[in-house]
Amino acid sequence: MRACLFIALIFLTALSFQPRADAQVLPFTADPLRKGHALLIGNSHYRDRRWPQLYDIPLQLNALEKGLKYHFEHVEVAHDLETHQLRQKINTFLRNYGNRSDARLFIYYAGHGYTELIEQRNEYRGYITGVDTPWLDGTRQGYDAARLRAISMMEIERLWPKS
Repeated sequence: MRACLFIALIFLTALSFQPRADAQVLPFTADPLRKGHALLIGNSHYRDRRWPQLYDIPLQLNALEKGLKYHFEHVEVAHDLETHQLRQKINTFLRNYGNRSDARLFIYYAGHGYTELIEQRNEYRGYITGVDTPWLDGTRQGYDAARLRAISMMEIERLWPKS
C-alpha cells in the first residue's frame, strides 16, 4: 500500500510540475526526486489478435517520459515485450536501482492484464501480460495457458528488494 501511494504521488508530482517557459526549473542537483529511476513499459501490439490493440500507448509513454525526465536521473522506456523480456526488464531494473535504502523507483506498465480468482486460497491475483500472452477465453484451460505467459503482482513484489 505504501509503495502504491508513493508511486501515485510521484506520478502526480511529475505531471503537475512540468517545466513551463514562465516557471523556474530547479537546478539538476536541487530536485530531491532527480536521483530516482523510472521504467516505463508499454505493450500495445499483442500477437493473439483477440486482445484489442492499444494504439495510444506509445503516445502515452512518450508524454510520460517527457514529464518524468525533469524529475528523474534515468528514464527507460520499453515497448511490446514478450513475457520473458518483461520479467527480465523489471528484474534488471530492480537489481540495478533498487538495492539502496534511499532508492526512488517508478515503474509504469500500460497494457493488458487480468485478474484471476484462486479458489483454493479464496483470493484474487492480478497479472500483467506480455505481447505473447494468449487470449483468455474464460475457461480453466484459458487461464492455465495465460498464466504461463503473464506475470503476477505477487511475483513482482517478490522481485522488489527488501530494505
